Amino acid sequence: MLRPARMKRVQLLILEKDEKRVTRALGRLKLLHLESARQAEATTLEDRPQHKNQQFAAQTLLARVTEMLTALEVEAEGPEASGEYLSPDEITEQLRPLELQVDSLRHSQNELQRQRTETSGMLADLEGFVGLGVPIERLDDFSFLHFAVGRLPSLSLGEVAEAIGDDVILLPRGTSGDAMRVVAVTSKKGRFALESELEKAGFVADHPAAEAEGLAEDLVEHGRRQLADIEMRWRAIDKVREELAEEHGPRLRLWRRTVENELRILEASSLFGYTDAACVIGGWVPVENVNRVTETVLAETDGRAVIELDDPQADAEPPSKFQHHPLIRPFTMLVSGYGFPGYREIEPTMFVAISFLIMFAFMFGDVGHGGTLLVIGLIMKWRGRKEKIRDVGVILSAAGVASMIMGLLYGSYFGIPHLVPPLWVEPIEDPMTMMLAAILGGTALMSVGLVFNIVNRLRHGDYVHGIFDRFGLVGAVMFWAALWLAVWALWRGPEDLPTGPVIWIMIIGIVMLFLREPLLVFMRRRQGHKAESMLEAVITAFVEIMEVFIGYLANTLSFLRLAAYALSHSALLLATMAMSDVLSQMGPGGRPLAVVMFIVGNLIIIALEGLVAGIQAIRLEWYEFFGKFYSGTGRAYRPFEAD
Repeated sequence: MLRPARMKRVQLLILEKDEKRVTRALGRLKLLHLESARQAEATTLEDRPQHKNQQFAAQTLLARVTEMLTALEVEAEGPEASGEYLSPDEITEQLRPLELQVDSLRHSQNELQRQRTETSGMLADLEGFVGLGVPIERLDDFSFLHFAVGRLPSLSLGEVAEAIGDDVILLPRGTSGDAMRVVAVTSKKGRFALESELEKAGFVADHPAAEAEGLAEDLVEHGRRQLADIEMRWRAIDKVREELAEEHGPRLRLWRRTVENELRILEASSLFGYTDAACVIGGWVPVENVNRVTETVLAETDGRAVIELDDPQADAEPPSKFQHHPLIRPFTMLVSGYGFPGYREIEPTMFVAISFLIMFAFMFGDVGHGGTLLVIGLIMKWRGRKEKIRDVGVILSAAGVASMIMGLLYGSYFGIPHLVPPLWVEPIEDPMTMMLAAILGGTALMSVGLVFNIVNRLRHGDYVHGIFDRFGLVGAVMFWAALWLAVWALWRGPEDLPTGPVIWIMIIGIVMLFLREPLLVFMRRRQGHKAESMLEAVITAFVEIMEVFIGYLANTLSFLRLAAYALSHSALLLATMAMSDVLSQMGPGGRPLAVVMFIVGNLIIIALEGLVAGIQAIRLEWYEFFGKFYSGTGRAYRPFEAD
């Protein structure tokens, strides 16, 4: 419960001809965390270079299958075809004809897209020429007139009309986006003056295709018929694609899973070691699952296997596997977000679950708000498709229940004042009690972290830091002595404080912490190791003493944020109720507004305050609790999985 699952080092020696069968069986078991057998073995083991080529071929095939799924717009999840197992080579053979069909469809669609783009562009260019009553090819044949057809920014139209004077006819022809379509007619003599003014105003000329002949109206009608024909052919291709997707989609999903599985097996094989005719497989297995692994290997090889089981050596770092009840397991997300525990390190998920819920509820205590979180969490738990979503649902549900319990203690029900008397205290009316409770709870959590650190250090044989360290036994005793003195002063008053014992504890602790660094430097030099100067050691010791007092004080005061956010939660509820009361007194029309204000206000508080309370609780866990003992440098247990 307070440490990761115990592991056994497993090494399997099997015949190479049994490799595929044993690998698939181990993949189905999902219990063996693979590691390189070649690195662990003292003797020289070979690898199989052909595995890299096979792995590359499988990756290429997987990319091709995925590409077909994308091209046919087949949903990633769905029914799979049933049938016999196909090897990657057989999948490749059956995939090729489908790829040719899809490539043909793509080529046709690309050509249609090109035609669509060209035709749409032609229609856009011809739009300004509609209604002129002059064939396109004859616009430049007039001896005395010059036509300018195009688009002009709408804001520039008046300025251009004023600048060109009376020698130009400027005809607006409707809008095109943010621009105004215009036709400008002037004499051949005034052509250059007109074009100069138009250019200054941002004029963009329309240029119909060189082969365009006839009236613009006829050309536009022809272009629209072309677009309609293109759309009809596009829909026909889409229908063929849908038929291919319906026919081949289940098969493609099966092929994708088959190739992914084959790729996992090949990736696993890259960790194996080989002799002339044997294969060596190494890894870690939880102690309670060792028998299942050995029985499976012996059954798949008909007893032709040598199995070695070893406890982890002192210098080994096995992977860490969480082991918790299903209701506690989701809280491992909060732990693994910081890092995985080392194999010999205390695994704090149980304490994190309890302390997180307490701190969250302390900041977010309300029966109504907690009930809302409970409902949301249960929906996510029951309806979530992914395991992470369901795990978040469990955490939200637990946080909702904790908030409801704290809401009973606060007497808070959606912030409605004096609905039910509090069982403990109303936060907004007694902030000192809230701050004192936050400090005491925080020091309790810090004390647990200090105990965990001492245990971790002593378990690793690090007696120096386990005892003579600011987070070791000496620092912890100093912290507890100061805490005891503060509690005495609050409980019995500042008179007759037992300062004598506390002062001696502080003095002895300061001396022990101060002497640690100089003594370590002295011992390293006696042993012939390189070490810093004694002056540097003294300065380091002095800084460490300062960190003890400043660090513990800052860590303790950091928990005041629990009370601060609890008070802000109550204040926001009070403000919401006050605004609802004001609206309700505005006559008959104000009562519906008051209800809306009450509902919307509470929803906003649930969303914002709930998020803030969750973030702050996680922050206190990571920085004030984990910072005392938890390294988070372990490796996650990831068993090999394959079908």
